[in-house]
Amino acid sequence: MQFDFTLDANQSQQLDVRGRFFKCTKATGTIRVRTNTGDSIDLLQGQGVWNVDYQWLSVQDRTGANNSGTILAGDFDFHDDRISGTVDVVDGGKARTLQGIAFYAYVNAAKSAGNFAHSQLWNPVGSGKNLIVEKVMLTNGTVATLQSLRYGGVALPTLGTPPVNKKLNGPASVAQCRSDLNAAQSGAIMFNSYVSANLLLPLVPNEPIIVPPGNGIMAVGGEVGNDAPVTFEFYEDPI
Repeated sequence: MQFDFTLDANQSQQLDVRGRFFKCTKATGTIRVRTNTGDSIDLLQGQGVWNVDYQWLSVQDRTGANNSGTILAGDFDFHDDRISGTVDVVDGGKARTLQGIAFYAYVNAAKSAGNFAHSQLWNPVGSGKNLIVEKVMLTNGTVATLQSLRYGGVALPTLGTPPVNKKLNGPASVAQCRSDLNAAQSGAIMFNSYVSANLLLPLVPNEPIIVPPGNGIMAVGGEVGNDAPVTFEFYEDPI
């Protein structure tokens, strides 16, 4: 059976259907399908799950915007072997950019004699979203030095230029760019490395770094008197 859904941002809709498979045949963006067992999976258009027993399904928007489409679900073995024209591979990164939830954030705590520079990507309390950080690009202004990636639950005092949406003129991010100059280094160390002067050190973890509300990650200069420029590449995921 085919079920249409129309969802407001982050809204859920229950589907009264029993079966062993479900497939998202059409959607504006990512959806989360949850079964009566509590299991859930995020799907893009064209993706589905087979060999799972369920008594009902619920569909939730995961884009943070209006979302509509169709779900094919039931207690039968559905196949579609048609190939016409080209075969398209779903590009999750492109979909996130089109949804306006992917961003760059540049932060630079400038040099200050006797102080450590701190440059932070902060997720405010109550934002309703996780920040999924896929890449961090560390650098420094003039002198090769140590630099660390740290985390903590305190927002730095100086608010800077906001993150930039990868979809030009897209919606603003919930995240904030913040900085501080302090005589002591703060935050717990995640990563520490020597960074050459005026060169980028890209950190691309095997799994993304997830920053929940009320938390932040930051680049911290390894020596007093040095700056800590950093660029974060991330997207937002509704909680």
